[in-house]
Amino acid sequence: MTKNTQGTKPEIKKDKQDRLADALRDNLKRRKAQARKITKMTSKEDK
Repeated sequence: MTKNTQGTKPEIKKDKQDRLADALRDNLKRRKAQARKITKMTSKEDK
């Protein structure tokens, strides 16, 4: 049986938090861009 020596638990937890934060940030950017796109489309239809 081999022991996983990839890092200590706090390091792994921090890495997971960083990846989660990056994913949430990207998701927010994507949602904002999508909202702007929809707003542009609806304003064109109104004219």
